[in-house]
Amino acid sequence: MRNNIKRHVFTHEETISSERFKCEFKGCLLSFSAKSNLQQHVKAVHHEIKPFACILVGCGMRFAYKHVRDKHEKSGCHIYSTVSIVQIL
Repeated sequence: MRNNIKRHVFTHEETISSERFKCEFKGCLLSFSAKSNLQQHVKAVHHEIKPFACILVGCGMRFAYKHVRDKHEKSGCHIYSTVSIVQIL
């Protein structure tokens, strides 16, 4: 946690914030304060690598980030109501 705060504070300092890692893909204007963030962006957005699959049967959705997959699984979008129709004679 402490390292995250330090990293965040560095993004606001002029000397550090000018040292950004720019995405080299054509048309992409994003830049990142950490090289690892740029690498994850390239894998997720440009290479469309999505290693995290939803564990629920029949969904088939895949995600580039584990936390997004986890949020998806907890979102309640997989709540199915099974209704049986009974014909009254």
